[in-house]
Amino acid sequence: MKNKVLILLAIFALGLVSCKKENFSPSQDQYKSVSKDAGTYRLSHWMEDIYKDRQETPLNEIVIPGAHDAATYKISMDNDWARDAAWYKKLGGKRPAYFWSFTTRKSIYELLEIGVRDFDLRIEHNDNGYFSYHGLQSTPLSEIIDDYARFIHAHPKEIVIIELRCDEMDQHEYEHVLGEFLMQVGKSKVLAQTHGLYPNSPIGDYWKDGKSLLIHCDRNAVINGVYALKDTYMGTWAQSDYANNVMEYLYNHIKTRPMDKFYSSGFCQTPSASSIVGGAFEHPKSLEDLVCHPSKYGAVDTKADEWLPKIKQIAEENGKKLNIVTVDFPEFDNLSKKIVDMNLK
Repeated sequence: MKNKVLILLAIFALGLVSCKKENFSPSQDQYKSVSKDAGTYRLSHWMEDIYKDRQETPLNEIVIPGAHDAATYKISMDNDWARDAAWYKKLGGKRPAYFWSFTTRKSIYELLEIGVRDFDLRIEHNDNGYFSYHGLQSTPLSEIIDDYARFIHAHPKEIVIIELRCDEMDQHEYEHVLGEFLMQVGKSKVLAQTHGLYPNSPIGDYWKDGKSLLIHCDRNAVINGVYALKDTYMGTWAQSDYANNVMEYLYNHIKTRPMDKFYSSGFCQTPSASSIVGGAFEHPKSLEDLVCHPSKYGAVDTKADEWLPKIKQIAEENGKKLNIVTVDFPEFDNLSKKIVDMNLK
């Protein structure tokens, strides 16, 4: 009897571990999807595979997974505070700040491999160099750019968009970061304002010109140079604790989205005091806890299966197209693949 109890306890514990890993670890099926029209595609090559026979499709009418606060996977409680840390410090030190700072477990390269093609990238500079950040400092810029460069040179038909934030950089620092991208990725791969390609240009035109990386400069950037694209990117952002309000906001704005810009629908919920303490009165202890437990806290990300088709329908009913879908933890529950699947006919 004692042995049976021990066996049952072991099975139960294994089930808990498996459940946790299953949501974040991709199965072999994650790397392919079958449609009678699109055939089989590889997540690492999904733009090339899905649009090889639809090259006339405008790039800003393709449904693209986006990562909010990308490159936070190296945040730890030992890292230095970022310049934007005032709000996080109110949580009571680095330990609680850590749990509300990291938004992905994957590196930039790993996110690219699972289909993410749009990145909200926030960089700052200190005495130790340039780092990504979100409350706490995270990943060295050299590692981030190396990931982009490796992927882009191995996948020349995958178009990568970076919303390079400069909230915590001055003009000199911003131009340094831009220069590092140009040097390591290669100027021939980076779209310039003078190249005659726009958000609504066909993806086939990007392929013909060999342009794989688009760097959109932040709204507050003061830029000297043609490789930082301006006025090409627009995103909705609803500062709301309530998921339904966020979705109403997204529904209303997709109806009038500009068709000459890249357009991001942000399935993200900025944590605030009430969302942290309240949730669904279950007291989530981290951002991961808030967004990666379906039906537990009512966070935006957990309802993507329900809301994405609805947003796509509303857009099309109003003569618009769904474009970039920005989320926290795009690796959770095969979310990036579900977004890519919306490109299948």
